[in-house]
Amino acid sequence: MSKPERVGLLSAKDHSLNTVGIARESYDSFGAHASHHVYSQNLKSVEESMSSELRKTIKFWVLPSNFTAVKRRILRDFDEYRFDGQQSKSLEESGTVYETIYFDTDSLSLYNKRILQVEQSMLFRYRWYETNGSVQCKNGFMEQKLRKEEWRGEISQKLRFQMDPKFAPKFMRSGPSALSTASILTSPSAPSFMHQFYQDTQKWGGKLRHTLRTEYRRTVYKPRQPPIQSRSAPPSSQQQQQPQRMVLSFDEGITLKDISNLTWEQALDPSVAVEPFKTFCFPLGVLEVKLYLDTFDD
Repeated sequence: MSKPERVGLLSAKDHSLNTVGIARESYDSFGAHASHHVYSQNLKSVEESMSSELRKTIKFWVLPSNFTAVKRRILRDFDEYRFDGQQSKSLEESGTVYETIYFDTDSLSLYNKRILQVEQSMLFRYRWYETNGSVQCKNGFMEQKLRKEEWRGEISQKLRFQMDPKFAPKFMRSGPSALSTASILTSPSAPSFMHQFYQDTQKWGGKLRHTLRTEYRRTVYKPRQPPIQSRSAPPSSQQQQQPQRMVLSFDEGITLKDISNLTWEQALDPSVAVEPFKTFCFPLGVLEVKLYLDTFDD
Protein backbone atom coordinates (compact mmCIF):
# COMPACT_ATOMS: atom_id res chain seq x y z
CA MET A 1 0.00 0.00 0.00
CA SER A 2 1.38 3.37 -0.98
CA LYS A 3 2.06 6.09 1.56
CA PRO A 4 -0.96 8.36 2.16
CA GLU A 5 -0.84 11.68 0.37
CA ARG A 6 -0.69 14.86 2.39
CA VAL A 7 -2.91 17.88 2.20
CA GLY A 8 -0.81 20.75 3.50
CA LEU A 9 -0.49 24.52 3.59
CA LEU A 10 1.95 25.73 0.96
CA SER A 11 4.18 28.63 1.99
CA ALA A 12 5.82 30.99 -0.48
CA LYS A 13 9.02 30.61 1.55
CA ASP A 14 9.11 26.89 0.84
CA HIS A 15 11.50 26.35 -2.05
CA SER A 16 11.09 22.58 -2.25
CA LEU A 17 8.65 22.85 -5.15
CA ASN A 18 10.28 21.32 -8.23
CA THR A 19 9.64 18.73 -10.89
CA VAL A 20 11.12 15.96 -8.78
CA GLY A 21 9.41 15.01 -5.53
CA ILE A 22 6.97 17.90 -5.46
CA ALA A 23 5.49 16.71 -2.15
CA ARG A 24 8.31 17.18 0.32
CA GLU A 25 8.28 16.84 4.09
CA SER A 26 9.03 20.57 4.39
CA TYR A 27 5.39 21.39 3.65
CA ASP A 28 3.39 22.17 6.79
CA SER A 29 0.78 19.45 7.23
CA PHE A 30 -2.56 19.71 8.98
CA GLY A 31 -2.70 15.94 9.37
CA ALA A 32 -5.35 15.58 6.71
CA HIS A 33 -4.80 12.75 4.26
CA ALA A 34 -6.23 12.37 0.81
CA SER A 35 -4.75 9.20 -0.57
CA HIS A 36 -6.38 8.02 -3.75
CA HIS A 37 -5.73 6.94 -7.27
CA VAL A 38 -7.97 8.35 -9.92
CA TYR A 39 -8.81 6.35 -12.97
CA SER A 40 -9.93 8.84 -15.56
CA GLN A 41 -11.84 7.99 -18.68
CA ASN A 42 -11.74 11.18 -20.70
CA LEU A 43 -14.16 11.66 -23.56
CA LYS A 44 -13.71 14.91 -25.46
CA SER A 45 -16.86 13.84 -27.29
CA VAL A 46 -18.81 10.63 -27.61
CA GLU A 47 -17.70 10.43 -31.21
CA GLU A 48 -14.16 9.72 -30.00
CA SER A 49 -13.07 6.39 -28.52
CA MET A 50 -12.85 6.19 -24.73
CA SER A 51 -9.39 6.42 -23.17
CA SER A 52 -8.25 5.55 -19.68
CA GLU A 53 -5.61 7.07 -17.44
CA LEU A 54 -4.23 6.15 -14.04
CA ARG A 55 -3.12 9.07 -11.92
CA LYS A 56 -2.22 9.96 -8.39
CA THR A 57 -3.22 13.36 -7.04
CA ILE A 58 -1.66 15.44 -4.28
CA LYS A 59 -3.34 18.62 -3.02
CA PHE A 60 -2.03 21.60 -1.05
CA TRP A 61 -3.84 24.58 0.44
CA VAL A 62 -2.35 27.98 -0.38
CA LEU A 63 -2.80 31.23 1.54
CA PRO A 64 -4.13 34.16 -0.55
CA SER A 65 -1.02 36.17 0.36
CA ASN A 66 1.06 33.49 -1.39
CA PHE A 67 -0.98 33.08 -4.60
CA THR A 68 1.29 35.17 -6.85
CA ALA A 69 4.53 33.90 -5.32
CA VAL A 70 3.50 30.26 -5.72
CA LYS A 71 2.48 30.74 -9.35
CA ARG A 72 5.73 32.58 -10.06
CA ARG A 73 7.68 29.71 -8.50
CA ILE A 74 5.81 27.13 -10.60
CA LEU A 75 6.69 29.01 -13.79
CA ARG A 76 10.38 28.31 -13.19
CA ASP A 77 9.85 24.73 -14.34
CA PHE A 78 6.38 24.67 -15.90
CA ASP A 79 4.53 26.50 -18.67
CA GLU A 80 0.92 27.58 -18.41
CA TYR A 81 -1.41 25.55 -20.60
CA ARG A 82 -4.79 26.78 -21.83
CA PHE A 83 -7.12 24.68 -23.95
CA ASP A 84 -8.26 27.78 -25.85
CA GLY A 85 -4.70 28.48 -26.97
CA GLN A 86 -4.71 31.97 -25.45
CA GLN A 87 -2.16 33.45 -23.06
CA SER A 88 -3.12 34.90 -19.69
CA LYS A 89 -2.72 38.67 -19.49
CA SER A 90 -1.16 38.66 -16.05
CA LEU A 91 0.14 36.36 -13.35
CA GLU A 92 -2.53 37.59 -10.92
CA GLU A 93 -5.40 36.88 -13.34
CA SER A 94 -4.08 33.74 -14.98
CA GLY A 95 -6.12 30.71 -15.98
CA THR A 96 -9.69 29.99 -17.03
CA VAL A 97 -13.00 30.02 -15.14
CA TYR A 98 -14.56 26.59 -14.51
CA GLU A 99 -18.31 26.31 -13.85
CA THR A 100 -19.81 23.08 -12.48
CA ILE A 101 -23.36 22.09 -11.54
CA TYR A 102 -23.82 19.09 -9.23
CA PHE A 103 -26.83 16.79 -9.26
CA ASP A 104 -27.89 15.50 -5.84
CA THR A 105 -30.83 14.62 -3.62
CA ASP A 106 -32.65 17.32 -1.65
CA SER A 107 -30.71 16.24 1.46
CA LEU A 108 -27.35 16.35 -0.45
CA SER A 109 -26.74 12.63 0.10
CA LEU A 110 -24.03 12.37 -2.56
CA TYR A 111 -22.22 15.47 -1.33
CA ASN A 112 -22.11 14.26 2.26
CA LYS A 113 -20.86 10.79 1.32
CA ARG A 114 -18.07 12.32 -0.77
CA ILE A 115 -17.03 14.62 2.07
CA LEU A 116 -16.79 11.62 4.40
CA GLN A 117 -14.88 9.64 1.71
CA VAL A 118 -17.31 6.74 1.92
CA GLU A 119 -16.40 3.84 -0.35
CA GLN A 120 -18.53 3.64 -3.50
CA SER A 121 -19.55 7.29 -3.07
CA MET A 122 -20.15 9.01 -6.37
CA LEU A 123 -21.02 12.33 -7.94
CA PHE A 124 -22.81 13.48 -11.07
CA ARG A 125 -22.11 16.90 -12.53
CA TYR A 126 -22.30 19.10 -15.62
CA ARG A 127 -19.18 21.19 -16.31
CA TRP A 128 -18.27 23.93 -18.77
CA TYR A 129 -15.43 26.40 -19.22
CA GLU A 130 -14.91 30.08 -19.87
CA THR A 131 -14.68 30.71 -23.61
CA ASN A 132 -13.43 33.97 -25.11
CA GLY A 133 -13.94 35.73 -21.79
CA SER A 134 -17.53 34.53 -21.40
CA VAL A 135 -18.78 32.08 -18.76
CA GLN A 136 -22.18 31.64 -20.41
CA CYS A 137 -22.81 27.95 -21.03
CA LYS A 138 -22.99 26.97 -24.69
CA ASN A 139 -21.66 23.45 -24.42
CA GLY A 140 -20.23 21.26 -21.67
CA PHE A 141 -19.63 17.77 -20.29
CA MET A 142 -21.63 15.30 -18.24
CA GLU A 143 -19.34 13.64 -15.69
CA GLN A 144 -19.55 10.86 -13.13
CA LYS A 145 -16.93 9.99 -10.49
CA LEU A 146 -17.00 6.82 -8.39
CA ARG A 147 -14.70 6.44 -5.41
CA LYS A 148 -13.14 3.05 -4.64
CA GLU A 149 -10.67 2.15 -1.93
CA GLU A 150 -6.99 2.10 -2.93
CA TRP A 151 -5.90 -0.46 -0.36
CA ARG A 152 -7.86 -3.21 -2.11
CA GLY A 153 -6.09 -2.50 -5.38
CA GLU A 154 -9.16 -0.77 -6.79
CA ILE A 155 -9.28 2.64 -8.37
CA SER A 156 -11.59 5.61 -8.68
CA GLN A 157 -13.42 5.93 -11.95
CA LYS A 158 -14.30 9.02 -13.93
CA LEU A 159 -16.66 8.96 -16.92
CA ARG A 160 -17.19 11.96 -19.15
CA PHE A 161 -18.93 12.82 -22.39
CA GLN A 162 -19.88 16.00 -24.20
CA MET A 163 -23.48 17.17 -24.13
CA ASP A 164 -25.52 20.22 -25.08
CA PRO A 165 -26.77 21.78 -21.81
CA LYS A 166 -30.40 21.61 -22.86
CA PHE A 167 -30.23 17.80 -22.91
CA ALA A 168 -28.69 17.37 -19.45
CA PRO A 169 -31.93 17.47 -17.37
CA LYS A 170 -33.65 15.16 -19.87
CA PHE A 171 -30.79 12.69 -19.63
CA MET A 172 -30.88 12.73 -15.82
CA ARG A 173 -34.66 12.10 -15.85
CA SER A 174 -35.00 9.51 -18.62
CA GLY A 175 -31.53 8.40 -19.67
CA PRO A 176 -30.28 7.91 -23.26
CA SER A 177 -33.80 7.23 -24.50
CA ALA A 178 -34.53 10.93 -24.08
CA LEU A 179 -31.71 11.70 -26.53
CA SER A 180 -32.85 9.51 -29.41
CA THR A 181 -33.30 12.50 -31.68
CA ALA A 182 -29.94 14.05 -30.81
CA SER A 183 -26.66 13.48 -32.63
CA ILE A 184 -25.03 12.53 -29.33
CA LEU A 185 -25.61 8.80 -29.89
CA THR A 186 -23.47 8.42 -32.99
CA SER A 187 -20.69 6.31 -31.51
CA PRO A 188 -21.18 2.51 -31.27
CA SER A 189 -19.45 2.55 -27.87
CA ALA A 190 -21.53 5.41 -26.48
CA PRO A 191 -24.92 3.72 -25.78
CA SER A 192 -23.68 1.11 -23.26
CA PHE A 193 -21.48 3.69 -21.57
CA MET A 194 -24.29 6.19 -21.21
CA HIS A 195 -26.82 3.56 -20.09
CA GLN A 196 -24.54 2.56 -17.21
CA PHE A 197 -24.11 6.23 -16.29
CA TYR A 198 -27.88 6.63 -16.15
CA GLN A 199 -28.42 3.36 -14.24
CA ASP A 200 -26.09 4.63 -11.52
CA THR A 201 -28.25 7.73 -11.09
CA GLN A 202 -31.22 5.45 -10.41
CA LYS A 203 -29.50 4.03 -7.33
CA TRP A 204 -30.61 7.24 -5.64
CA GLY A 205 -34.28 6.75 -6.42
CA GLY A 206 -34.17 8.75 -9.64
CA LYS A 207 -34.62 11.95 -7.64
CA LEU A 208 -31.38 13.72 -8.50
CA ARG A 209 -31.66 17.37 -9.47
CA HIS A 210 -29.35 20.36 -9.72
CA THR A 211 -28.46 21.50 -6.20
CA LEU A 212 -24.99 23.10 -6.04
CA ARG A 213 -22.76 25.08 -8.37
CA THR A 214 -19.06 25.71 -7.98
CA GLU A 215 -17.03 28.39 -9.69
CA TYR A 216 -13.28 28.95 -9.62
CA ARG A 217 -10.41 30.14 -11.76
CA ARG A 218 -8.00 27.35 -12.66
CA THR A 219 -4.51 27.72 -14.07
CA VAL A 220 -3.06 24.55 -15.59
CA TYR A 221 0.68 23.98 -15.88
CA LYS A 222 2.62 21.38 -17.86
CA PRO A 223 6.36 20.63 -17.54
CA ARG A 224 8.59 22.75 -19.72
CA GLN A 225 10.23 20.64 -22.37
CA PRO A 226 14.05 20.65 -22.06
CA PRO A 227 16.04 21.85 -25.07
CA ILE A 228 16.96 19.15 -27.53
CA GLN A 229 20.53 18.00 -26.94
CA SER A 230 22.90 16.52 -29.41
CA ARG A 231 22.98 12.74 -29.60
CA SER A 232 26.46 12.69 -28.12
CA ALA A 233 25.45 14.69 -25.02
CA PRO A 234 24.24 12.52 -22.10
CA PRO A 235 20.94 13.51 -20.44
CA SER A 236 21.25 15.66 -17.34
CA SER A 237 20.42 14.23 -13.91
CA GLN A 238 17.31 16.44 -13.77
CA GLN A 239 16.10 15.08 -17.11
CA GLN A 240 16.68 11.53 -15.90
CA GLN A 241 14.71 12.09 -12.68
CA GLN A 242 11.90 14.26 -14.01
CA PRO A 243 8.56 12.40 -13.73
CA GLN A 244 6.76 11.74 -16.97
CA ARG A 245 3.31 13.20 -17.54
CA MET A 246 2.99 15.56 -14.60
CA VAL A 247 0.33 18.27 -14.62
CA LEU A 248 -0.25 20.99 -12.01
CA SER A 249 -3.40 23.03 -11.51
CA PHE A 250 -3.98 26.02 -9.25
CA ASP A 251 -7.54 26.96 -8.23
CA GLU A 252 -8.48 30.32 -6.71
CA GLY A 253 -11.63 32.33 -6.09
CA ILE A 254 -13.51 29.12 -5.22
CA THR A 255 -17.23 29.56 -4.47
CA LEU A 256 -19.97 27.06 -3.69
CA LYS A 257 -23.58 28.15 -4.21
CA ASP A 258 -26.95 26.62 -3.40
CA ILE A 259 -28.91 26.78 -6.68
CA SER A 260 -31.68 24.37 -5.75
CA ASN A 261 -34.34 27.09 -6.05
CA LEU A 262 -33.27 28.11 -9.59
CA THR A 263 -34.57 26.74 -12.85
CA TRP A 264 -32.11 24.80 -14.99
CA GLU A 265 -31.77 27.76 -17.35
CA GLN A 266 -31.05 30.08 -14.41
CA ALA A 267 -28.56 27.61 -12.94
CA LEU A 268 -26.61 27.71 -16.22
CA ASP A 269 -26.33 31.50 -16.04
CA PRO A 270 -23.64 32.68 -13.58
CA SER A 271 -25.00 36.24 -13.80
CA VAL A 272 -28.21 35.20 -12.00
CA ALA A 273 -27.85 36.38 -8.42
CA VAL A 274 -27.70 33.88 -5.55
CA GLU A 275 -28.41 35.10 -2.02
CA PRO A 276 -25.28 35.70 0.11
CA PHE A 277 -26.45 33.25 2.78
CA LYS A 278 -26.52 30.53 0.08
CA THR A 279 -22.96 31.25 -1.04
CA PHE A 280 -19.76 29.92 0.54
CA CYS A 281 -16.42 31.45 -0.47
CA PHE A 282 -13.49 29.14 0.21
CA PRO A 283 -10.74 31.31 1.74
CA LEU A 284 -7.73 29.40 0.35
CA GLY A 285 -6.31 28.40 -3.00
CA VAL A 286 -5.77 24.76 -3.99
CA LEU A 287 -2.63 23.52 -5.71
CA GLU A 288 -3.15 20.06 -7.19
CA VAL A 289 -0.40 17.84 -8.58
CA LYS A 290 -1.43 15.06 -10.95
CA LEU A 291 1.11 12.30 -11.57
CA TYR A 292 0.05 10.12 -14.50
CA LEU A 293 1.19 6.54 -14.00
CA ASP A 294 1.48 3.41 -16.11
CA THR A 295 0.93 0.97 -13.24
CA PHE A 296 0.11 1.03 -9.52
CA ASP A 297 3.76 0.28 -8.74
CA ASP A 298 5.09 3.51 -10.29
